[in-house]
Amino acid sequence: MNLLREYQNSGDIVAMDETRIQVLKEPNKAVTSDKYMWVSLGGPEEQRSVLFHYDSSRSGEVPINLLDGFKGYLQTDGYAGYNAVCEKYGLTHVGCMDHARRKFVEAQKAQPKGKKTKISKADIVLGIINKLYRVERQLNTFKEQQYAMTAEDIVAYRQEHSVPLLNELKAFLENNLSKIPKNSLTHTAIKYTLNQWSRLVVYCGDSKFRISNILAENAIRPFVIGRKAWLFADTPQGANASAPAMAWWKPRNSMVSSHTNTYIPFLLSYHTQKPLSKSRRCYLGTSKTIKSPSLSAHDLLSIELIQKTGDIIPQLHCHFLS
Repeated sequence: MNLLREYQNSGDIVAMDETRIQVLKEPNKAVTSDKYMWVSLGGPEEQRSVLFHYDSSRSGEVPINLLDGFKGYLQTDGYAGYNAVCEKYGLTHVGCMDHARRKFVEAQKAQPKGKKTKISKADIVLGIINKLYRVERQLNTFKEQQYAMTAEDIVAYRQEHSVPLLNELKAFLENNLSKIPKNSLTHTAIKYTLNQWSRLVVYCGDSKFRISNILAENAIRPFVIGRKAWLFADTPQGANASAPAMAWWKPRNSMVSSHTNTYIPFLLSYHTQKPLSKSRRCYLGTSKTIKSPSLSAHDLLSIELIQKTGDIIPQLHCHFLS
């Protein structure tokens, strides 16, 4: 995966997220303890890739290792584990308004129900945040209608419409933080949002940024859905093997999904000893970073998948023949 990781880190924006995975035979870890699958989305804007990485830890060392050599902008949720990598590599941290919004939704749901219930502070905040999202939807509408909006036009539009809303929101949060009980969900939501503020407003300064980390969340969602079916990985080797498999299979992975119908037979043929072309056969089995103009990124990921999966592809073969 080294070449693909280098390619992804050659862009100027990477979005990351992580989710739990249960691995039964992780050394020195309880069966019920949390381990993690990390996802990163990035690379040059014209051809971004999605990569998965398994680690038994959720520590900040994981993104430090994955983003070695990356320079630019890192978009994540508010998890503090990403702070160290931003400090070490001088990255600009871009926040996620979705996570701030969800905390106010939780506070809103905890409110007493009834006809005489007053409009709460959580209601007011959500009203302002919804207006921010309405600005983004309007920008998307402009793009769908093929308006010739330049990057400067998008920034100018956000400066005109989003920045005043953000200023209103921050003023409201700061004025009301001390007026709300500290043990309330609303206080927690306000404090979280203010702590994240410098990251939440970065998106207004560049047309390439999004208001939320939705792309990384969408990238990891198929793994989360699949986890409901297969529940756990038996060994760390299996969890590690599933990472390139998920990247290769990812439907929206623009780098590696364009030739899926070609590469499923290719992978199956390798493990059933069917003939392969000489150009591909000569690269199989190497653990070195491959840089060859004759091999696409998908070729390289397929080779990595073959190296790591071992007994998974024969199982796929049986599944396809059954």
